[in-house]
Formats: sequence, structure tokens, C-alpha cells
Amino acid sequence: QLEDVYVMMVGTNERVFPNNLPTKLDNDLFCGEMLLLFRTSEVDEPIPEGTTDSDPVVRYFRGKQRRFEFQWQFKLKKVPDGDVFVCCELD
Repeated sequence: QLEDVYVMMVGTNERVFPNNLPTKLDNDLFCGEMLLLFRTSEVDEPIPEGTTDSDPVVRYFRGKQRRFEFQWQFKLKKVPDGDVFVCCELD
């Protein structure tokens, strides 16, 4: 369902696919990981009685209204001189 959906990493032109493993991030300011989660239609399908969702992303989104979630975990390599801003740009 998400074969054609991805996020491009600026600078490296690397494709990051959602609902996969975390992607490593490393530059001169910070290092860490990013995880992209996108809701799929499986979330809204009823679960057959006596079974559970095998996909952890489906389990995570079930019962929630959100359509996507981006998770970042990173460590700054040095103390910044001023404020720190995190930004996403949709194109």
C-alpha cells in the first residue's frame, strides 16, 4: 500500500520509507534516528475474533485518529549558541 510513498533526505537524496526500521541520522550538529509511521487501511479493518494484529504499526494506529507520525530521537553534538528549531517541509 505504501510502495510509492517515501521521504527524501535533503543533502543525501536518500529515500526513507515509512513503516520500516528507524533511519540513522548523522551530521555536524546531531546524530540519532528517525522513524516514519503512516496509517494504512488495515488499521480500520475489523480484527477476526480470537486473533491479534501481527503488524506493530497497525496495532499502534488502531483506535487513534492520527494519519501519520514522525518520531525523532537525537543527541546534539555540541551545545547550541541559541534556540534549536526542528522543521519539516512538504513539497
